Amino acid sequence: MTTQVLQGDCREAMKGLADNSVESCVTDPPYELGLGIISRFFNQPQRETRMEKRQQRRITLNVGIEVIRGTHSHARGTKMNFDQFVTESNRIERIVRPPTKEEVDATKRFVTMDSRPTLDLLCALANIYAPDKGFLRNQRGMDVRVGNHIAPRGGPQIYRELERLLATIEEVEPFNFHVAYETLHPFMDGNGRTGRALWAWQMWRENQSLLDLGFLHAWYYQTLSAVRRGGEIT
Repeated sequence: MTTQVLQGDCREAMKGLADNSVESCVTDPPYELGLGIISRFFNQPQRETRMEKRQQRRITLNVGIEVIRGTHSHARGTKMNFDQFVTESNRIERIVRPPTKEEVDATKRFVTMDSRPTLDLLCALANIYAPDKGFLRNQRGMDVRVGNHIAPRGGPQIYRELERLLATIEEVEPFNFHVAYETLHPFMDGNGRTGRALWAWQMWRENQSLLDLGFLHAWYYQTLSAVRRGGEIT
C-alpha cells in the first residue's frame, strides 16, 4: 500500500485526479457558522459574517460530495425536482394528494428567483398553499397553537417581526432561519410549507447537493450539525 500526499489548492489539485479514482473523501467543513437561535437571533454579534464564509463553506462541502460521486462537476449543475419537493412538503402536513401544478410552479419560481424574498411574495405563496386560510396574523386575536408550540400572539408586531426576519435571510444559516420562522408562525395556515420554501431558497444558493436530498433528509444532517455546534435543540 502506498500513500501520496498532494499539497496545494484542492480546486486545482483535484483536476489532476482521474474520474472514478476516489472511493471516499473526508472533509472538515468550517463549522461554528450559526448565530444561535430565536432568543439570541437578532442581538448576538457575529464573529464573522456568513457572506465572508459562504464561498469557502460551499466549496468545501461540494468538493466532498462530488469526490464521493467520483466526478469533479460543481453541485450547482444538478436539477432539483420541484414536484418531489412539494410532494414531501405537503406530506409533512399530512396532505397526501398529488401537488397541484400551481403549487409546483409557484414553488419553483419562488425558490429560484434571484431577488431576496419579500413579504408580498411570501404572502402570495401562502395563499397558494392554503387558499382562504393563509392569512398573515397581523391582527389581534389571530392566534395559533400547533401541538405544544404556542406562537406569539397575533397583531401588528407579527408583520414587523416577519419583515425583520426576511431582511436577514442572506446572512443567517438555513437551519437557524427556519427555526426562527416556524417559531414566529406568521400565518394562520401554510407556515410549514412557506417555511420550507424559504429554506429551499437559501439552500438553492448555498448547497444544492444537500437540497437535492429533500427537506427531511437534509434537515436531519443540519440538525446534527447544529447540535455539534452547541445549538439549543428543544
